[in-house]
Amino acid sequence: MASSPPCGAPPAGPETPPPPPCAPPAAPPSPGISFQLQIGLTREFVLLAAASDLAHVKQLACSIVDQK
Repeated sequence: MASSPPCGAPPAGPETPPPPPCAPPAAPPSPGISFQLQIGLTREFVLLAAASDLAHVKQLACSIVDQK
């Protein structure tokens, strides 16, 4: 049984089918939603639970702005 060439490798001959496209590795499932909030030159990295609602996001963003 012939094996196919690794992704991105040139084909072995004129009748050999092209290699499969290289796909990026799948990202592991995240525990929530992450984003960056930048105020001036300061950048805050925020991680929220996936179940957070918009009111909670607004409250957190306002809290970060108030601290600055």
